[in-house]
Amino acid sequence: NDIAGLIDGMSSSLEITRGTSGHPVDLSDGQQLAVFRIVQECLTNALKHVGRGTTVRLHFDWSGPGLTMHAASGLPERHGSEEAQARRPGRGIPGMRERAHLAGGWLTAGPDGEQFRVTLFLPYGPGENRPAAASLAEDPAPDEPEHEDATRLALSTGEERNNKNA
Repeated sequence: NDIAGLIDGMSSSLEITRGTSGHPVDLSDGQQLAVFRIVQECLTNALKHVGRGTTVRLHFDWSGPGLTMHAASGLPERHGSEEAQARRPGRGIPGMRERAHLAGGWLTAGPDGEQFRVTLFLPYGPGENRPAAASLAEDPAPDEPEHEDATRLALSTGEERNNKNA
């Protein structure tokens, strides 16, 4: 996917800031496409509903058990009655939710104070090259652990398990 190219292409119409935390992980092709299309829809919705020059913040968090993407932009000003607004639901948000679901994750979207927020979560699959998984795989299990609970804790935290003299 080319999210950087998408952001560059929309930057003439929107003020886009992008942040990243954690170490990026290779996602499956389906997950990559879902992320690209969801980011595309977030940017398109901000332009369509709020207008040119609006600020959109994108943050990609790779530090957990999956990718969490947050998008935030301003809310559209209300024109017309609340009832008229409610009768015009688009397909954008349901489509984003469906993409997230088909890629194995979930998506929330809606107003939050003075912002419209979208949160996407896609879990890493068993084959993804995660830094935490790689470090655990390199740490051999002790021959005979003295305390099974301590070994489980060490496995879950990635701490060394053979520190018997401490």
